[in-house]
Amino acid sequence: MTPTPLPEPATDRVRPADDHRPGADATPSPPRTGSNEVVLTLTVNGEAVRRSYATHASLLDWLREAAGVTDPKLGCGEGVCGACAVLVDGEPVSSCIVLAVQVDGATVTTASGLAGPGGALGLLQRHFHELHAAQCGFCTPGMLVTAAALVASGRRHSRAEIRHALHGNLCRCTGYGPIVDAIEAAEADPLLRRVVEGGAVEVAAIAGEGRLP
Repeated sequence: MTPTPLPEPATDRVRPADDHRPGADATPSPPRTGSNEVVLTLTVNGEAVRRSYATHASLLDWLREAAGVTDPKLGCGEGVCGACAVLVDGEPVSSCIVLAVQVDGATVTTASGLAGPGGALGLLQRHFHELHAAQCGFCTPGMLVTAAALVASGRRHSRAEIRHALHGNLCRCTGYGPIVDAIEAAEADPLLRRVVEGGAVEVAAIAGEGRLP
């Protein structure tokens, strides 16, 4: 069965400046530097990044080629394998099929943004490492951000629920068992449980001990 693509962000994030429909966002479209480029500003892993790049570029291309953030990978190029998954405003999306201009002004988190202070392994990364949830590692960045969104919901999930949440992320090495083990362990981690009071937590809280409230 072909996995369902990860959900895309809203396509109306950027509206034209002359859109005066009721409720329309009056924020102007991103400034153009030439006929084929546009200036975008995104918050990537906690830092504001402003770059000029091709207007037709995908978010994946913008991250890798313009911003130099290379942990999201190009896999299928069709939004079904999950290798390119990133979090946009906390929601996992397939960055290879989202135009960068669609998410101008958004907050983007990649796997490297889940690291702890000083680049130490974050809580979720540590469980992936300890439970051997990565082999070749190609799918791991996408797995991590998808798992981060799940763990940030603040509740414990069954193994079946975890597997369902990963339906848009393909792994050809692990058989998924260790990945599910790692997510299950992260959700049960006392460090995380201390900050969960029956509700969601910020994705940043998943990063590491030093960033837990």
